[in-house]
Amino acid sequence: DFVLNTLIPLKGEILTALNHFWTTTVISQICETDFVACGAGIDEYLPEGLRHNHDLQKRGTEVKLVAPPEIEDVVRLYLTGSGWTSYRKDGSVCGHKLPSGLFDRSKLPYPIYTPTTKADVGHDEPVSADSVAYRYGVQRERLSLQVAGAIASYAERRGIIMADTKFEFSYVDGRLI
Repeated sequence: DFVLNTLIPLKGEILTALNHFWTTTVISQICETDFVACGAGIDEYLPEGLRHNHDLQKRGTEVKLVAPPEIEDVVRLYLTGSGWTSYRKDGSVCGHKLPSGLFDRSKLPYPIYTPTTKADVGHDEPVSADSVAYRYGVQRERLSLQVAGAIASYAERRGIIMADTKFEFSYVDGRLI
């Protein structure tokens, strides 16, 4: 994790559009999400003085209020970044033993679930998939792998490679969304 020292033009609009696209096109087909509205649809949730603000409509999203996640659910499809660093040490990433001979940016033989803590300050820390399953059950891992696979497949059909992805699932009335 690092902060880019240059401004990205229209960053808020782009991130909002990406989130809306993936949430409504792929993720909501697999599981419930926190998404409520975006674009002009947010107007009904805003005070009168903020309605019909096109700049706000491009950057704003209305979501369900949920508890903050304790775990970030990360799925890796390619070996890079901190996963590559870990692999070079002992041939594994977050408890997943991987075949020898992989290199930085290798496509993994199968997607792996590599959760992390959700740090308030500083960097998130890796935790084992087993510890997450012990504490929360296997649904987080299963759902993470399913959603990541669907997104990666969608992207790959369009010439885009997804190296990894992160989800922030929370429980609402016993349901993981």
